[in-house]
Amino acid sequence: MQNWVESELAGVDLGDKRREARVRKLVDQLSQMPEGTFNQACPTPPDRKAAYRFFANKAVDPEAIGEAHRQSTWRRIERQTGRVLVAQDTSSVDYSRHPRAQGLGPLETPGSQGYLIHSGLALSEQGEPLGLLHQQVWVREEATRGQSEARRKRPWSEKESHKWQTTVEKVQAHRREGQTFVIIGDRESDVYGLLASPRPEGVELLVRSAQNRKVQAEAGLLHQALRKGPAAGQVRVEVGRAQERPARQAFCEVRFRKITLLPPRHADAGVPKVPVTVWAVAIDELHPPKGETALRWVLLATWPIERVEAAIEAAGFYSRRWLVERYHFVLKSGCRIEASQLQEGKRLHRLETVYSIIAWRLLALTYQARLHPQQSAEGLLERQEWQVVYAQQHQALPPKDMAPPSLGEVVQWIANLGGHWGRKGDAPPGVKVLWRGLTKLSGLVEGFLLAVSLLQAQDVGNG
Repeated sequence: MQNWVESELAGVDLGDKRREARVRKLVDQLSQMPEGTFNQACPTPPDRKAAYRFFANKAVDPEAIGEAHRQSTWRRIERQTGRVLVAQDTSSVDYSRHPRAQGLGPLETPGSQGYLIHSGLALSEQGEPLGLLHQQVWVREEATRGQSEARRKRPWSEKESHKWQTTVEKVQAHRREGQTFVIIGDRESDVYGLLASPRPEGVELLVRSAQNRKVQAEAGLLHQALRKGPAAGQVRVEVGRAQERPARQAFCEVRFRKITLLPPRHADAGVPKVPVTVWAVAIDELHPPKGETALRWVLLATWPIERVEAAIEAAGFYSRRWLVERYHFVLKSGCRIEASQLQEGKRLHRLETVYSIIAWRLLALTYQARLHPQQSAEGLLERQEWQVVYAQQHQALPPKDMAPPSLGEVVQWIANLGGHWGRKGDAPPGVKVLWRGLTKLSGLVEGFLLAVSLLQAQDVGNG
């Protein structure tokens, strides 16, 4: 079993040692072949049968599996010296092509079914994924579709939009003295209840504005008030890749100022109806590429931003937010959870919880290799695994006294297996080639172990 699996799930408590051993084995097997099915990742019929039984077992609490990962995430956070970013986002998991599955609910598209997942992903200031601090899964009720008027009358704590505040509360509950967190959300998180709810010192928000809200003691609205006057400076902003958009650097103007927002007239029940003072930052792209929409951000920060350097730093923090979207991409496309043929929603939830750890691991390896390429690969791969990938890449056996290679080297070798060319001018390996490479490496290692077994058996027979 891979060392990281034992470490990551050291605190798992499923009420039975056999179930705890099984979940570790499943994470180990599935992480080595993230694109594969149970039949591919679990090599023997007993393993496959045990996997299906595990996900069908009502005694297996997915929250307990997630809690073990969160404990490991908090340990990684304790080793951080700077602020910790928490990027949160929501994604839908669509099982519309699996109509026999039970216990699911409607999604955004008419006729679709599945569940929603909201994740709070902890990041270092440099963008290294540290793990999940919060993950919430829920199924919408069919009866609530189209009842917008009824939803308006429900208190905020009972609405889906409260998910943004739930992440904040989870961080507050576990944060230690001296730790500082910046919790980041996109335009959907521009909810007055989130901005107005009290928070302890050391827990800050960075929200992209969607509502052009009224501001205090000034004619006009937020966006217009912020963009009055000359720019304070200029900055290059990293723009993440999207479905129809390549990654790029955007050259932008920066404006910032302290502003007090007025509460909306029709605030949800339970939302503090008090003015909120924030520091607003406007980022406006000057020369977008032909055919691309210019970058336009209005960011609301809850900590003082009094110099242009602080405004640029806030924009840099927000540019890391897309990593939680990338995490959901890995979970759905790399781990292919939407292709599962499990028949019931609770089983699918258990499956998602197991793969949520694997998806984090794949994303973390990608960025660890970029940020810490000289770090030893020991712990990433077992000795026989890195020796196999070394032999495949170099077409030669590694020297007998060879120390474990660096993380950057090993991740590049695995990415090469997944189709990355590794030329001098190429971008660093992405998570997609990494998961493809791990799948191929799993087959190479399986073949190597089989060959060793056959040779040993032949030697015994000849003896």
